[in-house]
Amino acid sequence: MKKGLADRIKDSSLYQGLARTGRILYHSPSRLYSPLALVSTLLAGPIACGDGPNGLDRKLSQTASVVNDTDIRYTANFENVASGTRKTLHEGNLIETKTITGPTYTETIPRNLKEQTCFVLESPGVQSDTACVTIPEHQSRVYVTMPRIYSNDTATATIDSIRDPNYEDNPVIPTSVTSLDNVVRANLNGNQIRIVSGDSLGQYSVGINTRTATGVANQFVINHQISPDVIAFSSDNQVYTVNSDETGLVKLTDGASNIIPQWSPDKRQIAFQSSRDGPYSAYVANADGSNQRRLIQTSFRIMSPSWSSDGTELVVAYSDFSTIEGIARVKLDGTGWTSLYERAFSGNPSIIPNFPRFSPDGTKIAFEDFLPYGNYEVVVMGVNGSNRRNFTNNSSIDRQPVWLPDGSGLGYMSTRFSSEFDIVKQDLNGNVTRLTSDLGHELDPAFFPDGRLVFARLNSSQLYIKNLSNAGTIDTIDVVGYARHPAVAPRIR
Repeated sequence: MKKGLADRIKDSSLYQGLARTGRILYHSPSRLYSPLALVSTLLAGPIACGDGPNGLDRKLSQTASVVNDTDIRYTANFENVASGTRKTLHEGNLIETKTITGPTYTETIPRNLKEQTCFVLESPGVQSDTACVTIPEHQSRVYVTMPRIYSNDTATATIDSIRDPNYEDNPVIPTSVTSLDNVVRANLNGNQIRIVSGDSLGQYSVGINTRTATGVANQFVINHQISPDVIAFSSDNQVYTVNSDETGLVKLTDGASNIIPQWSPDKRQIAFQSSRDGPYSAYVANADGSNQRRLIQTSFRIMSPSWSSDGTELVVAYSDFSTIEGIARVKLDGTGWTSLYERAFSGNPSIIPNFPRFSPDGTKIAFEDFLPYGNYEVVVMGVNGSNRRNFTNNSSIDRQPVWLPDGSGLGYMSTRFSSEFDIVKQDLNGNVTRLTSDLGHELDPAFFPDGRLVFARLNSSQLYIKNLSNAGTIDTIDVVGYARHPAVAPRIR
């Protein structure tokens, strides 16, 4: 059989000699030939100028892209080239020369300067390659811890850090803060922003003005909320909570009689008086109404539980409605019962000592008592029952004491200014100020942490909030049924 051209080439002495030696013959800077290709070409005719169609390419290529704001992800590919020299230029200025090897070289180059960075890759006898990438001008970033703030409140926000992704722009310095909507007042001291709110609720905006190390000025807008206070109250023998802006009404209890709620210092729990298991006893529930449980297993009727300032104890009124009545302290697990004030049962369940309340500093307890000469008075004593004294000592009816937020005195309901109950306050020196009037019976006082007064009225489905420092304006919250015994939650940041 007649052999083809390829077979005849392989049988030739020239091909066999080249194959034995493994020699590679170059014809152009970028193309090489195998022995088979070379002999084929020789047999076919003269070799033309340029790369041959079956030769091996020698090439360099690069890619560069921005990652993580100012890092550059760099890749170089070498085709039939062992290594090359990479020159790095920033804005046309050479900043680095580096030898890199193939076939593939990758690198993440961190923290590059703004503007254009170019890479020129070279190797002898191979066409060079250029790749460029631009690092943009980034805006600084501010990280701020914003506290919860309430109406008529002061809080401090902390600027945790301000940094600029373009590292040459650091450090970034806060220069001032500005209230953008006049809902709050704000000023800057170092990295602390002091925020003072007014009567408004809802969103407010503060601008943080900064300057970078390279002189770039920016303003960062922080939007945050002024939170409403939360009020617990009882209505139609059930416990509810509602926000001071009249939103978020929640019923926490059902059945039996559940009244006179009081918040724990951490705002997570509410204690109340309940008759669900027979005689009144002290119960506690989570702030959302879950996990309701009886705290004190006793035959005494337990009334008006209220928290110690550290949240470890309750102070309660108690009576067996037969022989004794008084005020006691007890731990949250029902142990540690300590009677602070006890006397013989008066014979009338409605006039036992009641409504005990710890002072804010935890050193005193106030309560109402029907004293022997036939009148309700407010009594104050030490937390161990010592130094008991008639605080009001007045011929009028003075009931349901509650401490002022700073502990400087007590508010209570009184008939000393009219035949109907008004809310008054009395400082520790005995000075009395009338806080309400002309609304009928004003009952069950409580104070917001900012000093505003909240109270109920007889047979009213509203709660009343009086701003004592703002011309005595009164706002109302519509709730349900006949609202009684409001208690304002502590302000937790």
